[in-house]
Amino acid sequence: MKVRCQAKNEVREWTIVDYGQDGDGSMARTTGLVTYALTSLFATKGPEYCGLESGIYSPELLNEPTLKYVLDTFKEHGVSVS
Repeated sequence: MKVRCQAKNEVREWTIVDYGQDGDGSMARTTGLVTYALTSLFATKGPEYCGLESGIYSPELLNEPTLKYVLDTFKEHGVSVS
């Protein structure tokens, strides 16, 4: 899956590759891992750490430490992000 985000004059692109694991589909794993990463950050550091309030946000609105945490969580679980 290719993800492309644009905010003002900045464009970011990622290619996410996952084939599922242990009977879980790749879509369930990738969306679930984002939810897991953000929930664990909210629970341990609070939403203000992420620069967000409750709601739905696009990736370009996440601050750098939060985005890095989500990408690191993907890598920990074998999801390729480049």
